Formats: sequence, structure tokens, C-alpha cells
Amino acid sequence: QLDAAQRAEYLGSALRQSERLGTLIDELFELAKLDFKGTTLQCERFVLAELAADVVQKFALEAQSRGVTLQLDSPDRHAFVAADLGLLERVFENLVGNALRHTPAGGVVGVQLERRGDTIDVTVADTGRGIPPGELPFLFDRYWRGRASAAGDGAGLGLAITRRILELHGSTIRAESDGASGSRFRFALPLA
Repeated sequence: QLDAAQRAEYLGSALRQSERLGTLIDELFELAKLDFKGTTLQCERFVLAELAADVVQKFALEAQSRGVTLQLDSPDRHAFVAADLGLLERVFENLVGNALRHTPAGGVVGVQLERRGDTIDVTVADTGRGIPPGELPFLFDRYWRGRASAAGDGAGLGLAITRRILELHGSTIRAESDGASGSRFRFALPLA
């Protein structure tokens, strides 16, 4: 008894909710797999700058459509790490994707890799609205969504997955923000 426009609206809404539920289920399975005590990394030796460049290229069109400048700064393009390539790709995708979602048109999202002694320090920074200081301690908790992301489609698992992947690699991640102008996410990986 609905007209064509109403049917299309309800079907579109049902499709969006189904896609969101599918994403949530995928992330729950991914996190459960990462938490399994028998999880083993598929480590290989690769150039981290090449992986970062691939992820930046993957998000280039989205950044352009949002009016956001996406940059990669990696002076040492020959620094190798020994890590699980697929899982680290997921880390970069989560961080760059989040930064793009929270950066308005005219802003900048930057990925920086810097060699420091026997590690490569990675920073993903944006010029978005920032993270309120009171929310910083909870960012990596499962299912936690701050005020800025409460209206989004995320399930609150992306940063928990990111933290778990880095823990499996013997690394930690931290977030920094003054709450008003941008955010920075930092982690380090040992050189191979």
C-alpha cells in the first residue's frame, strides 16, 4: 500500500541497516579471532613505506571527494619490518579511514613514517575537530563510541581491533588531541 518513493525509502533504510549489521558481525569475528590464544601472525619482511603508500592510494578518491588533502611523508623508503602484512594493512586502513571521516573539507590527513634508531615511528594525524580529552582513555575500548562518532555507522570496534593487532606485534598505540584541532595516533614497529 506504499507508493514507489516510500517503498524505495524503506528498502534503502533496511539495506543500510543490513550492511551495518554485516560490518558489525565481521568485526566481531575479526576481534574474536585476534583474541584467540592460538593466533599466529603470518610475518614476512616488507617495506612499511610501500604498504603505507598503497593504503594512502586506496583512500585517495575518497579524500578527494570529501575535499580533504591526504599526504604521506616517508623519507626512508628502504626500511623493512617483519610483520603480518594483511593485519598491518588493516591498522592503516582503520586509522586513515577514521581520520578522513572526522576531517572536514579543506582539512588534511597525514601519514608519517620516521626511522628512529631501530624502529619506525608511525603517526596518522588529521586537522579535524579533535577528541575531547575526557574521551582519550576510552578510545581503544571495545564498543566505545565517543560523541563525535555516536552518529556514525561504526560499531566501536575498529580502534579495538587496531590496538589488538599492534599488541600481537609487540607494539602499543596512543592517541593525542587537544580536543579542538586535530588528532594524532602513534605507534612504532621494530626494523627487520
